[in-house]
Amino acid sequence: MTEQKLHIIGAAFGRMNTDKTFSGVARHLFSEINSRGLLAGFINTKQLHISDSLEGMVDIRRVLKFHKPGVNPLWMWKPETIRKLGHRFEKQLRDYPDNYPVFQIGTHVLVPNDYPHFCFTDMTISQAANANSHFDVGRLNYNRLIKAINIQKKILIAGIKIFL
Repeated sequence: MTEQKLHIIGAAFGRMNTDKTFSGVARHLFSEINSRGLLAGFINTKQLHISDSLEGMVDIRRVLKFHKPGVNPLWMWKPETIRKLGHRFEKQLRDYPDNYPVFQIGTHVLVPNDYPHFCFTDMTISQAANANSHFDVGRLNYNRLIKAINIQKKILIAGIKIFL
């Protein structure tokens, strides 16, 4: 009887091979998983389309301050955006068998129920909001904040295990 090897699908909001994606956590974690022959592939959940800029994706404050574009948190944490990014993610995810677990860093997409799902995040939206102006979610008004917390909660509840 041959031993079946577990294969993991990595996912994060950004490229895997950079220290800019979750302070390098994605690069180091998925590189280690890959070195053990366990990484089936990686999906960048930051699948932005030009049409997203027409819906408020570009953070003008960041452009003015840092002279480079950034993702607007007012756009990012809308339930519609999470669903849209989730659909884009799911199209790529369907290239893998549905028994492969997804290890997601961050909470930017909802993983379909037919894939086992593990999630790592270093802070919830609620925690970031309580830290106030130090994080971009501090710019969300109360109603948008509640919607963002609820969509993140839905993503976390869908996971088998959550690593905070």
